[in-house]
Amino acid sequence: MGLDASSTNAVFKNNIVFNTAEGLTGIENATLANNFTDDPLFENPSAGNFRLREGSGAIDGGENLSEFSTDLDGLARTGKYDIGAYEFSGTSVDM
Repeated sequence: MGLDASSTNAVFKNNIVFNTAEGLTGIENATLANNFTDDPLFENPSAGNFRLREGSGAIDGGENLSEFSTDLDGLARTGKYDIGAYEFSGTSVDM
């Protein structure tokens, strides 16, 4: 599954788009910023753990967005935001 930005005025920021045949499509009318396409070094994607491992290039690579002050775990996003759904906490989370 890729990102489809074919709707009018679509904005995609701080997303990870990796290992997908579709990639980014319909981007002619979209705003794209800080989307990460390299291997993000997820903890354990086959088990559904999409948190970042230490050394990921997505750590501190995002744009600070006031609409998203916490990640999906409720962890506060402080300083430079990480790209993706989870802010790197410095510890691994087993799933």
